Amino acid sequence: MASDGMGFGEPEFKGFSISIHAPDAAGADRMLNALAEGGTVKMPLGKTFWSPHFGIVADRFGVSWMVTVAG
Repeated sequence: MASDGMGFGEPEFKGFSISIHAPDAAGADRMLNALAEGGTVKMPLGKTFWSPHFGIVADRFGVSWMVTVAG
């Protein structure tokens, strides 16, 4: 659960990312592609030293998401 604290004015989603874990590479692909609709892929899914499949996307509202498959 999250709350915006009843902010006023134009929303700004800066300084944080939401991390979401996928069960496998296919799940990560589905998640990242769904979040990228109307948004922007910041880091395409790929292998890192901590995950076999990791990527970052900003959704259509500007919220940053980190999609990870457990290594």
